[in-house]
Amino acid sequence: MDAAAWVLPSKQEIRYRVSKITKLSPLIGALQRLLELLYSETSSAGELERIILYDQALSARILQVANSAFTVIEVRCTPL
Repeated sequence: MDAAAWVLPSKQEIRYRVSKITKLSPLIGALQRLLELLYSETSSAGELERIILYDQALSARILQVANSAFTVIEVRCTPL
């Protein structure tokens, strides 16, 4: 296909496509590093935050679990 035949999708088309995304997978490297930090006795909350902050799928999943009925808390967690 040549460049002249290629057309950018409209904003409406992009919104539609994004709305159809039902699951994002965390980056393998980020998930592996997060698990390493969780099992480390010397890791800090700041290190965990840096891993979670740069992986939107991981952030979304953590917030989903934190806000679920499984984890009974009085305050709703908000986006990072």
